[in-house]
Amino acid sequence: MKKVSNRFFKRIQESISVALLGANIYEKIRIFSVLIYRSFQHTLVRIPESSLNYTIPFHLSYNNTTFDVTLRSHEEVALLYEFFCRRVYHIQLSFEPQTIVDLGANTGISTLFLHTLFPRAHIIAVEPNPKILPLLKERLTGIANSTLVHGAVSGSRGEVNFFVHQQSLSSSLTQRSSDVQKVKVPSITLRDILETYGSKGIDLLVFDIEGAEEFLLSNIEALTHVRAILGEVHEDLIKISLEQFLSALREIYTIVIEPTKKKQRYIITGYKK
Repeated sequence: MKKVSNRFFKRIQESISVALLGANIYEKIRIFSVLIYRSFQHTLVRIPESSLNYTIPFHLSYNNTTFDVTLRSHEEVALLYEFFCRRVYHIQLSFEPQTIVDLGANTGISTLFLHTLFPRAHIIAVEPNPKILPLLKERLTGIANSTLVHGAVSGSRGEVNFFVHQQSLSSSLTQRSSDVQKVKVPSITLRDILETYGSKGIDLLVFDIEGAEEFLLSNIEALTHVRAILGEVHEDLIKISLEQFLSALREIYTIVIEPTKKKQRYIITGYKK
């Protein structure tokens, strides 16, 4: 019961923070009420989230910009909280980026956040999970200067096994449990992305790719054409040590590393030397 209560109160905290993003007082109250009710249904009444109606239109304001987003799952609420409230991907650059690559864009909440920070940039959203591509495509229609790429970053071009989890954030190139669906998806390299979309280089590379970070190192020469990096490192999933990974990046970047609330997960920021 204590675990259930803790989960419920955590969702209350998220709901308050997310609701405060509302563009006006009516929107703040409406979103807070809806999110609290959904949290009550799931955590206390134990209604499966798949049975709840999570189509929640939201008119919000951030960074002097107002826009609309439709939340379709609690995962998206949690992502909105992480990006727009906790600002885990907030980065200050000494230049205005023209080209941003968002590896592991999921349903596009991260892409939307990056667009609010850098509205003039062309954002390439890369996502391997075929189950959520329609949602990502729909979200990118609100970002005029954006491109969707279906694929998983790997060490070579071709096809690769991808394991789709019911919770999209747990889907990855690594099979982490038995309750997953194995599918074939296109595999692409950082060099492929650079040659197709970054003829003048990539200004900012953002990544949350669930253990595939090590494949960035197989394209280490391509990384020399990336001015700044920002992403999550999954020490428990990558097949090399954290220090090996960071050591290779430090050949190119000045690295700042911060632990997250999750064990063996880190946010790293790198600025080209």
